[in-house]
Amino acid sequence: MTSLQDRIKAIQADADAFLDEKAKQLSEATPDVPLHVLRNLLTNRAYGCQCRAVLNISSVSEAA
Repeated sequence: MTSLQDRIKAIQADADAFLDEKAKQLSEATPDVPLHVLRNLLTNRAYGCQCRAVLNISSVSEAA
């Protein structure tokens, strides 16, 4: 059985990959904004929590 810590690390890695991809997509529309700034904007809207940021983005995507 996988420990809780290992599952959290795996989810965090998935969330980071998701946010990196979203930041990359945003950078195509805003090429003058550095990628790391876009990535930070995504997580800052969720108070620095990658999981909350993914949920926020997903809920907006589903509503559209």
